[in-house]
Amino acid sequence: SARSSEHPPLPERTNDVTKRTGDGWDLLDPDVYDLLAARDGTGNMAENLDQIREYLETLPYPESLPEMASVEWVEIDGPDGDRLPLQIVRPTDERGGPAIVYFHSGGMVMGSAKSSYPVAAHLAHGSGATVINVDYRLAPDHPVPAHFPEARYLKFILGRLLPLP
Repeated sequence: SARSSEHPPLPERTNDVTKRTGDGWDLLDPDVYDLLAARDGTGNMAENLDQIREYLETLPYPESLPEMASVEWVEIDGPDGDRLPLQIVRPTDERGGPAIVYFHSGGMVMGSAKSSYPVAAHLAHGSGATVINVDYRLAPDHPVPAHFPEARYLKFILGRLLPLP
């Protein structure tokens, strides 16, 4: 069966437990409901990938993000000669401690280090580690497995810079 290019309409938002519909929509967190409502008009992902990417990149960050000591962008030479942007998220000014290399979610077709900064900040805050948030190349412009060499390359580079115990 063909999928509709439009999302099913959301029922009216309510926090009133007496208006349970039994379909689960009434159990959504209000913030999730608002995100789903905002996506109306984006349609089918394959037909509107650019619009969906733009939408994700313009979402505001949550107000409750932990404060970081520093957030900086650097670029390194990538495995194919392209520049590979990295967002370095430090919870403290301390250098030389543990690090987490984070490849953002998004099915390898959407999202970025910028849009996933809230996740990186929470990872850094919760772990105390510096987070290296990788802005890897996305499909379909760079079909899978384009980002796998980037991951292997970073493992190689970091393995030389940060020897594991």
